[in-house]
Order: sequence, then structure tokens, then C-alpha cells
Amino acid sequence: MSIGKNIQVILIVLTGLLAGQESCLLAQTHPQASKRIQKQLKQARELYEGFEWKEAENQLKEITIKAPTYVDAWLLLGELALEMNNQDLAYKALKSVTELDPVNYPNIFPELAKISYEKGNYREALKELNLSKVQYHDRSLRLKDRIHFAIDQLEKSKGVAQPVSLGINSNENEYFPSLTVDGQRLVFTRQERDDNYPNGLGQEDLYESLYVDSGFTTASIFPVPITTQGNEGTQSVRQDGRLMFFTACKRPDSKGGCDIYVSRKQGDTWDLPLNLDYPVNTRYWESTPFLSLDGRKLFFSSTRPGGYGGMDIWISQWKTEGGWTEPVNAGPSINTAGDELAPYVHGDGNRIYFSSSGWIGMGGLDLFVSVRREGLAWSKPINLGYPVNTHGEEMGISFHSKDNFALFSSNRDSITGRDILRTCLPDTLAPEQLAIVSGKVLNAVSHRPISAVVLVQNQEGKLVSRVDSDPSSGKYMIGLPVDKDHRFVVNRQGFLFYSAFLPSDSLAPGKSFDWDILLEPLKLGSKVILRNVFFETDSFTIKKESYPELLELTELLAQNTRTTIEIGGHTDNTGDYNYNINLSKNRAESVRQFLVSKGVALNRLTATGYGPDQPLSDNNTEQGRAVNRRTEIRITSTRIPRP
Repeated sequence: MSIGKNIQVILIVLTGLLAGQESCLLAQTHPQASKRIQKQLKQARELYEGFEWKEAENQLKEITIKAPTYVDAWLLLGELALEMNNQDLAYKALKSVTELDPVNYPNIFPELAKISYEKGNYREALKELNLSKVQYHDRSLRLKDRIHFAIDQLEKSKGVAQPVSLGINSNENEYFPSLTVDGQRLVFTRQERDDNYPNGLGQEDLYESLYVDSGFTTASIFPVPITTQGNEGTQSVRQDGRLMFFTACKRPDSKGGCDIYVSRKQGDTWDLPLNLDYPVNTRYWESTPFLSLDGRKLFFSSTRPGGYGGMDIWISQWKTEGGWTEPVNAGPSINTAGDELAPYVHGDGNRIYFSSSGWIGMGGLDLFVSVRREGLAWSKPINLGYPVNTHGEEMGISFHSKDNFALFSSNRDSITGRDILRTCLPDTLAPEQLAIVSGKVLNAVSHRPISAVVLVQNQEGKLVSRVDSDPSSGKYMIGLPVDKDHRFVVNRQGFLFYSAFLPSDSLAPGKSFDWDILLEPLKLGSKVILRNVFFETDSFTIKKESYPELLELTELLAQNTRTTIEIGGHTDNTGDYNYNINLSKNRAESVRQFLVSKGVALNRLTATGYGPDQPLSDNNTEQGRAVNRRTEIRITSTRIPRP
């Protein structure tokens, strides 16, 4: 599950990167090497070809000490070091070749430039690339573009504040930060360093920390059943922190090497994680999941066939009847022949952040942002630039809605390893801040907590955000864009649905809004105001923005077939009394006819116009009159199923 650089370590001199060039290993043996040294070199080559790399390395180092001008030994050592991903040794060896014989080995300079670029020595990389006296291959041209980009970023970013390390970082590796929408809870992956494991990287586990007084508290490991003896990591928590998708590898129920799992938090306890199964998980590698704000789209990375390169970003949709759809590739505007992973989609769904090694950047994995076009199309990614991106690997980003900063992970410091860093992005790259609405869902009669689905729609009925309230406490928390009006809808079987209108001017970026929701039990005489049903002025013509609310009412009646209702129309006291009575009657009748058109039996519905006779507020103010102008339903049937 750990993500490596995945560097292409095929040596230029062996692949014939430059058209028509011979492999440098075909060059003649230099005369200064004794037969004994030549024999030792042959033995070292045999060890190398037999994959006994450490012994081959020791032999070659010994040869270069005995015969420091023996080019063939340095050349083979450089090739071996590249295979072992030992950049320092590879650079030293190949640099020695060019210093000993710069004429016969000009095609090594692009490989030196590549190493210098990946270590962040950009100006040295450009110098080395320009020393090659042969025409650039496409790969070298792309490398030159990357080098120029990196140099330009360093020049542009002089004086810009550097990202700072979080207090939760340790001597282990920390990465993939995930924040709840209010920024108060941080979940991340920690990987221990262990020389007994390959590459010195050991166990991965999930940790969490709380945000207190503008800082994060000491992290604690997740309890069982999340934490096991296996690896868990690269997670994404839902906006309220009560649902988590994460990656686990080589479990008994795995479909492949690494799969995506999900667990729900009930009160203070996490459920047993469930494998998402096919079609999300396959026999290939799946990891770095992210759930959209509306809870309907799962973004993740996979090596499955049908992509554009190594790791690609894929998207699966939650079906109405349950389960995930066949994933769709995010397309060539996001994915490349390199690796793309760790997607983060902002609240409105129109901006995606991700890590990539394929797009031009500073080196390794860089963080990018892309803006949604039509459908699944995205704009060409924009590199987040220095100092967010460096020659190291930057991946996994999350945003704090209240304090307006970003968290991401980087291994730019070779001593501390991979750490989680904090930074602020410029306005052109940062997402808009969300408002946070939170409270409890309660029984309106008993005031006991209720587990219910909390939906937020825009005025066109499109789902914006979705969570469910905690069954133990009734608590919910939801993030909302602040530039649009919203409609709250809360459903629970056995209760009247709840609906409320939340205007954009009542919200502010990064601010919290407290809102408790009281659900009326479904019983004789229960009432609910249809707060999102609107009519044309002085008319009984229903506005289109009322349709989502009326469809919710249709669904309620479909689920409760023994329920009958009265639709009541109400007005304020402005104008002629009889006119208001008739207007309210006609508006109630319009709602009745809408429900009938959607399949509700006519004999289950009555329509009554009350005019101004049942005010809820003072008619002496405009605010009061607005409250009194309403459409209301009342349960009239006595054959109500129990909740």
C-alpha cells in the first residue's frame, strides 16, 4: 500500500534512449585494467545478472578502489545503482564515467540530469542536460521542460512562507491527512520504520488527533476492529467523521493485493470493516479512496486495465437501489502514463485535487488541481507549485474549512521522512470555504435522538450534501457551499419528513450554524409545513423549485399506504378576506393535483383553504406575514403503521 516513487530506472545507455546509440557496455575494455580486475568485473556482472545485487555492489566498489580509472567498472556500478534505486551511488558512478571519458559517453548526461532533477538540484540538472552533444529524445525534451518549470517555480516563490510540520509528526512516516468538515478531527496514516521489512518500511496503521486551540493533540491509534495485525491506511473520512473508507492489504476477504474497505461509527464504536467488493475492488491494486460531499461518488486510485498508465483515478457512483456502479476512468485530463492517486474533491464537486508523477512538476509526485467541465470532463491540471511541491513526493491533501489552511504529506526532508505539513494556498488555487451546519435530530414529542438521513439540496433539487445522524446522540454535521440557497430534507420511517429552507445569506464561509431538527411522529393530527413549496405571486401556479419538496411528500405517502392527509393553504391578512380564502383553497388544490399526477390516490387527499384564519405569527410585520403564508399537511388517517 505504500506509495514509492516508481522511478523508471532503465539506464539510458542500455535502452538506446537516443536513436541509433550503442549500449555503453559494448564499449571496449580499457587497457589500464589488469586481467585480474577484468575477471573480477566479469564476476560482478554475473552476480548482477543473477540478482545478487548487494554482493555485486561490494565487488564493484572494491574494483573502483583498486582501479579508480576503470570506466567499465564505474559504468556497471551506475547501472546496478539505478536498478537498486540508489540515486547517490548511481550519480557518483555515472559522473565518474563522464569525467574519465566525456567524449565517448555523452548520452550519460541526460541520466545525470534526471538524477539531479529528482534530488532537487535543478540548475545542475539543466547544465548536465545541455552537456549532451546529441539530439534530445522526447523523454529528454520532457525532462528539460520539467527542469525549466522547477527553476521558474523557485524564482517565483522567493519569500513565500514555507509549509510547517504538524506537532503530531514522529520519527515514523505520517501521511494522507483527512479532516472532518469542521476541521476538528484529523485522521492519518502512520507507518513505522523497520529495518526488518523491505525498504525499511513496516506496519501501517490509522491514527486520529483533535484540533484544540489551533493545534492538533497527541495522536492515538484507532481501536479494534479498524486496527489489525495487517496494514490499514490511505483513508478518507466522511465530512462528519462517522464513515471511513480506507485501504487494507492481503486480508482473508481481499479481492486483490490491496482493497478498499468501509466502516461506520455508531456512538463511540466502529463497526467491523466491510470490503466494498466488485466492481470497486478487483484482483488489481485499489487504494486512496475519497467520498464526495453528497455521498454518491467514490473517487479512488487503481492499477486495473483500461487506464492510461500505472495508477489511475477512477470514479464509481452509488446506485439508488444500493451498491456501487462499474467505475469510470477520470479520463486523460487527469490521468497520464505516470501515476495519479489520492483524489480530494471539494464540496461543490467542481474541483479535484490529486497527486501525479505524469504531469510536469517539481519531481516525484506533485499535487495538482483541476476544475470540472461538462460531465466527467476536467480542465488541464494546474500544479500547486513551490513550496507545496518539491523534488520529493507530495500527496494526500485535505482542507480546514474554518481556519482556511491545507494539510498534505511530503518526504522532502530525508531525515524526518514522510511528514504531514500545514500550508495556505493562494486564492487562485484554494477551494472556497464551506459553512458548517450541525445539531441534533430529535423526536419532536419525546426529544429522544433519532438516526435519520439528512439531505441538503439546492433549489433545483440537486443533492449537495448527505449524512445520517448518530443513533446514540442524534448528532449530525454537514458542510455547505455558501453561495447558494439550500433546502434541508430529513427522512425517517414512522415520522413526517422535515423540510426547511436555508438561505445563503444565513451562512458564512468557515462559520458554524447550529440547527436542531425535530421530527413529528406519524400519527393522527401530526402536522408539517411544506417550507419549500412556492407559488407565483397572487397565483396558485406552483413554482418549479417546489417540485423536490412535493416529490418528498409523494415518497412519504408511497411508503405509508394507509396514511391520508389534509393539504391546508394559508395566507396572511393582507387584502380581501374572501380573496385570501379562495387563493389558499386553490393553492391547496394545486398541491393535491400534483400529488395525484404522481400516482397518489385522490381519495387519500383533501384540500382546504384556511386563508388568514390560522396565523402562526404576527401579521403586523413582513417577517410575520411571510411565516403565515404557507402550505401545511395534517395526518387525517387513523390507520398509521407503527414506527
